[in-house]
Amino acid sequence: MVDLVALATVSANALTTAAGTAAWAEIRERVVRMLARADNTPDGRAETLADLDRTAGEVAAADPRRAEDAQRRAANTWRHRFLDLLEQSVGDDREALLGGLEELAALARDRSAGGGITVSGNVNVQATNGSVAAHHIGRVDQGWFPDTEGRGPTGRSPDLSVGRDAYTVHEPPYLPPLRWPVQVGGVPHPAAAFRPRPAVREGALRVGASAAQVLSGGAGTGKTQLAARYAREALASGTELVLWVDASLVAGIVSAYAEAGTRVHVTGRNREETARAFLDWLTVTDRSWLVVLDGLTDLEAARPWWPLPTRSGRVLATTRRRDAAVTAADRVLVEVGAFTAEESVEYVRERFAAVGMAHLGDSRTADLAEYLGHLPLALAHAATLMIDEYLGCSAYLDRLTDRVRTLGELLTPEADVDGYGRSVAASLLTALESADRRGPTGFAGPALRLAAHLDPAGHPDGLWATAAVGAYLGADPDRARAAMRLLHQHHLLQHADGTVRLHPLTARAAREATPADELPALAETLTAALAELRAALPATAGPVLDANAAALADHLPHLAPAPAPTRSVPEPPPATDLYGLFS
Repeated sequence: MVDLVALATVSANALTTAAGTAAWAEIRERVVRMLARADNTPDGRAETLADLDRTAGEVAAADPRRAEDAQRRAANTWRHRFLDLLEQSVGDDREALLGGLEELAALARDRSAGGGITVSGNVNVQATNGSVAAHHIGRVDQGWFPDTEGRGPTGRSPDLSVGRDAYTVHEPPYLPPLRWPVQVGGVPHPAAAFRPRPAVREGALRVGASAAQVLSGGAGTGKTQLAARYAREALASGTELVLWVDASLVAGIVSAYAEAGTRVHVTGRNREETARAFLDWLTVTDRSWLVVLDGLTDLEAARPWWPLPTRSGRVLATTRRRDAAVTAADRVLVEVGAFTAEESVEYVRERFAAVGMAHLGDSRTADLAEYLGHLPLALAHAATLMIDEYLGCSAYLDRLTDRVRTLGELLTPEADVDGYGRSVAASLLTALESADRRGPTGFAGPALRLAAHLDPAGHPDGLWATAAVGAYLGADPDRARAAMRLLHQHHLLQHADGTVRLHPLTARAAREATPADELPALAETLTAALAELRAALPATAGPVLDANAAALADHLPHLAPAPAPTRSVPEPPPATDLYGLFS
């Protein structure tokens, strides 16, 4: 009886050995015909051809010093594809597949790289379970067959030796077949009163999408919850492999892939090799799969670990980034923002109604949602605190406007040691570190602190070209503007239509993290910058500049001495008071 693991191993090695030789065209066509019964659609044939050409290209492009490793990885992925097909096929389809694999092995035995030899008789494939004999395969009767270490289902290497008339595969003890579906990584539980955000789903999360979907948004917009909902739906709909990856560090991606490779019996000699083998397996398997990369920060370092979407596989990622690195050719960027005003109010009222406290949603519920910037996570934590402390929206809004208490105290229930107030600061620090790594180095923090002391509703982007801001950052206008754009790319602020806006909670967290000894210089810088803008911009910009001056005075009242009028009017409005501060 033919051992299926041995047959798949020999056939996969025959395929990859032929890449780049005179035998490739014939073997390529035979593999396409062999797999046609498994998927006889035109798209299926085209995808198989693309997979074969990708294999040939990777083997041919490999560094000569790593050619053997490249060939081994390619053989490993095709070996598992053949095994998957054998496991799924029945009846005549199975017999046809077995016959095709035996022909493939025989064809490789009949040819060499340079011209070929002919051996009469059938190829004999036999397994010797438990043997782990060392081997090295060199030239045999004018033919050559590379050293092969395709990984077996135990995670150990099957050994392949070649005689004149037979291949012999020495395979470690066999494990039972996998049980599908397979889930790797913990998919987050649904949040209370979760809202599905149909507008986002209609724009991005399409089953069978040919491009990776990237959910991009600031902290607390609900990206992870949307991705988790999609992952649970994928499992419920029969997706055979769902992998949830904490992608904040590349090491976490490698670790998750290595675990997944072990779970689906695709392994290597170490963790990284197993992770790469799993990534290769994703490109050729007919199993349906979904990989979720949650919290991507360093997109440049993660690029080699980004799976290619296939006809049976999909990739979904979440990130705070929204720069050009996110929008590669095979990715669709989807912005995930805050709730609408209606969604915010409905969410808060649903939370209260679920625990029999609907009366907490009083006449100022909409005002509270507005103050929190309609941010889903902020609303969730605020609702939790109000329920725990039996506070109505009016009473809680009064607390939020209290400058004595910190954001952490206002948004975090006493029992919640990992509450939102602390997570805002942690998220802010992470995003700033990520921005600083991409440069201009060292500008992200000071630039955010400047923006945080202005009006969250927006300030003119010309502020970043003023001499005052340039002097404060130690940068020319181009680099100062680049620092602002860097904050935009990491969802720390919003730059559009000539206006720069900051979420009020991000602004408050940044203000609370500003060292006290920096405040005088910061106030002087912004006062001078707003004065420069007033001289440079048309009179129609006056109300916007007044609002920003008023916000600065409100945030730093202790740095606002008696005003020096800047206009020849009897009673200058309070918003202009700051312009004479440091003259």
